[in-house]
Amino acid sequence: FIESRAWITTIKYWLHLHFKSNYNSLTAHLLADPYISTWSKDILHKIKAMGIDLDSFYNYDEAAILQVIRTRIWDMEAQTINAGINGVCSPRFFALSPPQTSMAAYICNLTNPYHRRAFMLARFNLFPSAVVTGRYKGIPYRDRTCNCLISEPDSVAHILLRCPLYSTLRNTLISPFLPSKSHGNDSDLKILLSDKCPTLTLAVAEFLAYVWKLRVRNY
Repeated sequence: FIESRAWITTIKYWLHLHFKSNYNSLTAHLLADPYISTWSKDILHKIKAMGIDLDSFYNYDEAAILQVIRTRIWDMEAQTINAGINGVCSPRFFALSPPQTSMAAYICNLTNPYHRRAFMLARFNLFPSAVVTGRYKGIPYRDRTCNCLISEPDSVAHILLRCPLYSTLRNTLISPFLPSKSHGNDSDLKILLSDKCPTLTLAVAEFLAYVWKLRVRNY
């Protein structure tokens, strides 16, 4: 997503130079020079890699060309997201649908960087845990258990919903947002990580940040 926005901003500026430069300006003379800078080469290569032939847009104005390029970039971004729909390190792993043309709300709403990072890692299934550690050490999933008394993998669902080590904190911050008949089922995880309610998102982020702090201290 960030790379896509960066490319759109860069190409927009590049087009602006070509369309808006004064005929007698230094920029206009530099653009007219046969030498093509590395910067321009990279942009032209990117546009070509997207399957866009700029020659076919000779009679188009700046805004029209930019719209075609922007649409193609977002289409490719969506294809990349969909290609990793079953990936382990993806919000789609929890059936969460990430935004395609704007930033996720928590990026702006969570002003504390520790809260923001903890919430982001949980949504991407990368929150520090035995499950993540075992993923890179090749430990069988069934053996990636928590240090608590429950014999189950130390997953994001376990940490947020069931681990007895954090029951007091959970009852204070998270439980008020869950259905009254909830029993810590994995289906509740989508509610906690959906980022649809800023108050809930903040509560979950505070919980995760505190758990992270405890784990760094105790493990």
